[in-house]
Amino acid sequence: MFKSKSYLKKMLKIFFIGFIIYIVSNIEIRVPKEKLNSLDINLKTEKIYKKKCEKGDFSYCYELGSMYYFAKKTSINQEKAKKYLELSCNNKIANGCYILGIMYQNINLNRSKKYLEKSCLNGYGFACYQLGNNSSKEGIFSDKEYAKNMFKKGCLNGFYLGCYKYLLQLF
Repeated sequence: MFKSKSYLKKMLKIFFIGFIIYIVSNIEIRVPKEKLNSLDINLKTEKIYKKKCEKGDFSYCYELGSMYYFAKKTSINQEKAKKYLELSCNNKIANGCYILGIMYQNINLNRSKKYLEKSCLNGYGFACYQLGNNSSKEGIFSDKEYAKNMFKKGCLNGFYLGCYKYLLQLF
């Protein structure tokens, strides 16, 4: 069947390297907060996004809310961010719900969990994974069964680190 043991070893190495590349390519890259805080809102873009959001294109509400959230952290920008992110979240934009969940994580855990769950239900695998981490043994909520289910949902929604964590929960 196989030519030799060395051939089998080479094939396993290639498979393993390919698998690692696949997993790493699906991990979300985070921008350092110092860079995000230095962003400023382009007034022309803001105006265009507001119009599109008001006309019912809720992906622009998300973009606008994100611009406010990641711009210089002022209370005015944070309130505007909440307004537009809530609009997007209430209209099934999963990323809007996710950012709201992160915004509330240090303020109101129940509200944070609500938004992360909404994001997960709308198909954002990383939100499911985050809920799993928050609920695992070392997490915030400490509910192993819930954590396992969230890791599974994260995996099924395409966040493959959730698959790994789900498998760890099984053993």
